[in-house]
Order: sequence, then structure tokens, then C-alpha cells
Amino acid sequence: MTGPGSWRHGLWLHLTTDLRTRSKDSFIKTVIPSSQKATQDMSQQLCSAFQSGMDDLVLVNSKDDSTIAASKAYVQRIAATVDTIQNTQVAQAQFGLTLRG
Repeated sequence: MTGPGSWRHGLWLHLTTDLRTRSKDSFIKTVIPSSQKATQDMSQQLCSAFQSGMDDLVLVNSKDDSTIAASKAYVQRIAATVDTIQNTQVAQAQFGLTLRG
């Protein structure tokens, strides 16, 4: 074919091949690296958020541990005070019995 249709067809093939090649090159050079960077950034954000959450959890647990330790100390003081009061009451009752007897 040497008519006008053949040169148009040849031009069309050349342009579409060139367009495909340029599109592929652009995709490889631009889209893939951008996608990789976005994925890496997202992974880094997830890692940072997870680490922050774990740090918060450790902090809360350490506060709970210190609160529990402080509460135990208060309970021990209360128990000692109750023992002292009971011993005093027993001693007073015994003293009262001794005076009456």
C-alpha cells in the first residue's frame, strides 16, 4: 500500500508506539517511585504511632504500679493504726478490769 492510508497507518503505529514507550518510561520513573515513597512514609507513620502507643501503655502501667505501691503503703499504715487502737482498747479494758477487781 502506497496510498494516503498507508502513511497515516504508519504514522499512527509510530505515534502509538512512541506514546506507549513514553508512558511506560514515565510510569517507571515517576509513579512507581512515588508509590514506593508513599508506602514507606505510611509504614513509618504506622511504626511511629505503634511505638507511641506502646510508650503510653508503659507510662500508664508504671503509674498504675506506683499507685498500687502507694495504696499498699496506705493500707499497711491503716492496718498498723487499727492494731494500735485495738491494742490500746484491750489494754484499757484490762486496766479497767484490774481497777475493778
